[in-house]
Amino acid sequence: MEMHDNRRLMMGFPPETAHEYIIGVDPAGGGSEGDYSCAEVIERRTGMQCAELHGHFPPREMARKIAELGRLYNEALLAVERNNH
Repeated sequence: MEMHDNRRLMMGFPPETAHEYIIGVDPAGGGSEGDYSCAEVIERRTGMQCAELHGHFPPREMARKIAELGRLYNEALLAVERNNH
């Protein structure tokens, strides 16, 4: 398991060229005192979890981080929970 971003990004399986990925995102929006934001990278065909981003992020920073993660994982489809944001 590789750890990045001050241990907020855990990568169990790096992206593979021939694979497609989906990233499920719970942006939370609670700030540093609220709920954690989380993003799970899932390999589309097998459903295997490949990576996880977890931490307190302001909404704009979380958006930037999941966009970067999506690009890293072969332009992954982003599925973002929408509550009140």
